[in-house]
Amino acid sequence: MNPNGQPNFPATQQEIYETEFRKRFRDKSILPLITNRDWEGRFRKTGTTIHVPVLPLIHTNSTVPGEKVKYQEPKGAEETFTINRERYFAFKLEDEDKIFSKLDLESPLIAEGTRQMSEDVELEFFADVPSKCHVCNQGANAGFKSGSYNLGTALDPVTLYKNATAMGSNAGALAPDHLVSCINALNEMPGGLDTKPFIIIPVAVANVLQTSELKRADWMGDAESVLRKSVRFLGELNGCTVIVDNQLPIWRAAQAANTKYLVFFGDTSAVTFADEAKVKDKLQSVEEWGEFHRSKMIYDWFVRYPERIGCSYVKIG
Repeated sequence: MNPNGQPNFPATQQEIYETEFRKRFRDKSILPLITNRDWEGRFRKTGTTIHVPVLPLIHTNSTVPGEKVKYQEPKGAEETFTINRERYFAFKLEDEDKIFSKLDLESPLIAEGTRQMSEDVELEFFADVPSKCHVCNQGANAGFKSGSYNLGTALDPVTLYKNATAMGSNAGALAPDHLVSCINALNEMPGGLDTKPFIIIPVAVANVLQTSELKRADWMGDAESVLRKSVRFLGELNGCTVIVDNQLPIWRAAQAANTKYLVFFGDTSAVTFADEAKVKDKLQSVEEWGEFHRSKMIYDWFVRYPERIGCSYVKIG
């Protein structure tokens, strides 16, 4: 070794290059877990719009002996849903990059684009669907029958606490109690008790829930509380599957205590997701050297039963 720190035989030293790309960790999409695929494939070679007949309501009347019968003339209606969302990725691979690289460049880039597309579609989903929830499944007076559940609003979110000591005399709710209120608002809807609901929470809300009184295993009727396991499925609360997701909207604030989070809940009958078509091409240009890769996804989601989804706005106390 020379005094300047250089090796005496520099031409004999090799630089080391890893034979695989650095792994990029991504969240797996939860859309298949919270939507149904009833109409997938129905649009292909048929059209972009689907018409769904709506059964009319039948009214009942009180009567007394001798009173004439009043007949209702039922009138049906229809709802229309149009598939009109598209998203793509495209990249160019130079011939020289492929020829002289010891790594496979094409497959990892395509896989990375597909994973990014999945994340972006989920972000788009959560930016759109919560705004279409039934009015009785959101807000400060949620509940179809009682109007007694405060689920918070965008301007006045509910502050969540992990236990009564942390909450003290402050306004807000205990995290487990608030999630139960979300599901009970859903249960008050006609037919709500016949569903298997889910509730999706961001990691920060999951942290409050996991450090609440529910961390006691014996309260879960289990030798080990499911709230101590993976933060993908935390377990069940009030008959509802609790799911943690990083794609829910978060409105950051200068102070962490003022950051606002969205909680989304419902059941799989509410939203139909149609991943209708994928168009993939590998092209070559007459003017440029290289390969041009592109992939387009044609998809959409349809909120068929807004009464079976709801949302809550919260912040952390």
